[in-house]
Amino acid sequence: MEPVRVKRWSIAIHNETAPYLLDLRSLRLESCKAIHLLSYSKSEFNSARLISSLTVNIISYMKFRRGSERDSDSRRNERE
Repeated sequence: MEPVRVKRWSIAIHNETAPYLLDLRSLRLESCKAIHLLSYSKSEFNSARLISSLTVNIISYMKFRRGSERDSDSRRNERE
């Protein structure tokens, strides 16, 4: 699947400890539920419920990405 071109929006994402601003252009969303954000209009995008579900998807995706990168790093180190 080709990487998806993400519209130039940023969203504020909050968890219990601190706010984070994610620039969605910096994420590679090849296989993530957050891809669905591309079909939302700007007004829908501002809805709290949507941002909340999008937050979960993006954070899950980022954890998955970091885990995948860690796995590939450890496999690379094993080969060396």
